[in-house]
Amino acid sequence: MTHPTAVSDEKNTLLARTHSKGFTPRHSDADALLDLYLQQHAAASSDARSVDPHVKADLLRALDRIAAAALARGLLRLSLLKGGARRELFTLLARWAVLRADEDDAAFATVLALLDDPDAPSARHVAIALGRAASKLSPTQQRRLRAALLRRLNDRAAAPADVRAWVEALGKLPLPAASDPDADAVAHDTLQVLTRLQAQSFPQVVAAAIETALTRYQRDAVRQAVQPSGPSLALDAPLPDDTQLVLRCRAGLLPMLRHELRERGLLRGALVAADDPADTLRSFSPQTSGLAARLVVKTGQPLSHWLSARLFSSLGFALPVPAPTSATALAQPLSAELLCQIVVAALVAPQSQALLSRLSIGVPRYRLDLQVRCDASVRSLVDRIARAVQAQAPALLNDPIASPWQVEVTGQRLGDLRIELVPRALQTDDPRFAYRRGDVPAASHPPLAAAMARLLLAGPQAVVWDPFVGSGSELIEVALLGRGPRLVGSDLDEPALATARENARAAGVPTAQLVLRRADALTDPPPAVTHIVTNPPMGRRTRPGHLAEFLSAFIAQAARVLPSGGRLVWISPQPNLSQARGREHGLILRSARPVDLHGFWGQLEVWDQPDPSGHAQS
Repeated sequence: MTHPTAVSDEKNTLLARTHSKGFTPRHSDADALLDLYLQQHAAASSDARSVDPHVKADLLRALDRIAAAALARGLLRLSLLKGGARRELFTLLARWAVLRADEDDAAFATVLALLDDPDAPSARHVAIALGRAASKLSPTQQRRLRAALLRRLNDRAAAPADVRAWVEALGKLPLPAASDPDADAVAHDTLQVLTRLQAQSFPQVVAAAIETALTRYQRDAVRQAVQPSGPSLALDAPLPDDTQLVLRCRAGLLPMLRHELRERGLLRGALVAADDPADTLRSFSPQTSGLAARLVVKTGQPLSHWLSARLFSSLGFALPVPAPTSATALAQPLSAELLCQIVVAALVAPQSQALLSRLSIGVPRYRLDLQVRCDASVRSLVDRIARAVQAQAPALLNDPIASPWQVEVTGQRLGDLRIELVPRALQTDDPRFAYRRGDVPAASHPPLAAAMARLLLAGPQAVVWDPFVGSGSELIEVALLGRGPRLVGSDLDEPALATARENARAAGVPTAQLVLRRADALTDPPPAVTHIVTNPPMGRRTRPGHLAEFLSAFIAQAARVLPSGGRLVWISPQPNLSQARGREHGLILRSARPVDLHGFWGQLEVWDQPDPSGHAQS
């Protein structure tokens, strides 16, 4: 007979070994580990402050590594345990059945049968645990779990606590794939049961679980009906009259954006607002606010018209926000109640619903992005807003994962609150810059490259050189202006040249128009250059402490290379230095404007080589 002290010592040794993340126990250790885990659980239930939560986690990790043995030994204990220990064991059995689901379908079937256990709280623990791990089950096992849950939910005498557990587990089960021949029937049966439950009288917490599950299934059904590779926005649909379109661009580029829009005939509507953080910059500080410049205009023109402009970075639509009635209201902090009322009213407004309906292909779906500070958690706010919108505008579906629309709510007080509807598809797949098949570190953002190309004014006789070509954005944007200059890009990095070549090919730049070469910008310029456009290497791409030396050398090189009437457009990270060196080498500064370079200010500069005749190269 084994002495009790020896048994205790063995368990203590086993417990100490579980603290190692690399420990894998023997199958014969399953009983001892289960005893230790249940002891820790009981101790934590009576006084959680006296128990180290890491010990319980270590024991669970060890048991998971011998899930088959733990499951088998745990099933044998079911008749020996009661109360909290039995319910915790039910949770563990469901966990291990899922871990073993691929290899032991019989074990999954055994645990699934525990949903019929006479002890209702224990059965609920199984439902909750299987629901949490539903995505790890095979399609067949998901189907069996769904059938078991639906069968129980059809029991009209079920207790509310049971209904809540079953509904929450059901809500976590994904719909069968569209290719499954039973997919439509499964979706129909599930929605029918949930709709019936929604019409019944339950405690609030159960009713909320039913509503959440129903919303998830409706959302999944809509996702399956939408072709994932198809368009999600109707770009050619006219916008509702007086729609407020918001164009965002990099801080510093707003004057150029307005000029481009006028040039393209797009500023025919009423200008509502324009704001550029660069206009209020008092000093060339090293850090930016990160805020974009914004242009708001009333328009009814389709989005496809606006996508002819290349200098804005993203677009959206301003939704109605009540104007503060006094200075006191202007500074009023946002409470959760007030914020919910305003956001819900903005989304369900007839103008907003018309906009979403007209531009959405399929059911209008949105997700909420709350960048606000108020007296509630973001998660609870999102849930409250989504529920209220669903009640007032059932045609709008909240879909936080696969929605084509994002509702961005920003501001800290009522006076600066903004609600904007942003098409997510245009953020991730902008057709204007589809040529970007590859990228390199610190490459220019295409709208910035497009701005530099416009400032260059290179005509058909020009030879345009980008000495630090990177991914090729500047030269590609010059080519897309359609004036036909010859283009030369150089770089010391072969992968960068390969990326630029691939992007240029995707953009349709003729091979005969573009030459890409491996060369040092400071020692090997191409012949006959008339224009230079570049975003030069800055602090992190130059040797530490050598940025000023490098910039000075490049300005001297540009002054040597450019002929009379030639032009340099570039971004300087040190404007005081570049302006001093540019004038020192006889160049004329035509324009200079600060521009946000993702967190720090650079200066977009246009330099000309003096031409005695007064004419510029073209």
